[in-house]
Amino acid sequence: MTQFKVALCRNYVSGEKWVQDVVDSWYRTIEKLFPGAAIDLFHPIEGTPFPNAQDYNLIILTGGTFNLTQEKVEPWVEATFEFIQAANKDHPKTKILGICWGHQVVARALGGKIGTVKTEQAVGVQDIAITPEGKSFFGLDKEHISIHKFHKRVVTIPAPGYISLATENEILLSEAQNVLTFQGHPELVADMAKEILDADTGAFTSGFSKEELDDMFQSVKRPHDGDALFARVATWARG
Repeated sequence: MTQFKVALCRNYVSGEKWVQDVVDSWYRTIEKLFPGAAIDLFHPIEGTPFPNAQDYNLIILTGGTFNLTQEKVEPWVEATFEFIQAANKDHPKTKILGICWGHQVVARALGGKIGTVKTEQAVGVQDIAITPEGKSFFGLDKEHISIHKFHKRVVTIPAPGYISLATENEILLSEAQNVLTFQGHPELVADMAKEILDADTGAFTSGFSKEELDDMFQSVKRPHDGDALFARVATWARG
């Protein structure tokens, strides 16, 4: 049997302890979903090349912090747009999985629009409503799923030809079914989310009362559907 190959593209700079911990968590997640898989790590944000899409079964675009609502972007972000466009067009058998920033960068690269969260800080495990298409795709017989959130921006208009598997463009699937993206973080667990919050310098925690911050920290401990979602992702990625 040919070895399953995964390219993991990290879209945040190294330096903080949580960065390596998140990468390590991604490795554990991938190894659990695809036992025996070969995993290669790329970080174009720090000047390394992008993967050759034809060499991989799955490309994962992680979360990140660059503000994609800005019209002018940094060169590595522009290069990410070009990489996504080329991989999607030229290598449709290679699946692309975008998470949080990865969800947003795929949308913008392929013609969608990004906006800012207006009503609340989207942090912690929250319920999102799934669409009929989402119920069918995930094989779920319920109206909502629970997922970790950790973002300040959202996809306001999906790229053309994308199907919403959850309301508010929270989960998007290409019509060709080779690209799947989540605004939330099915890979996160409570300890990891708390570690990121502990390291936050105000981007997510400023402007809140002590009680609100306590609620935020407690919310990352709520049960979530990450394992069930990723079980379906694994089937999709192998298809």
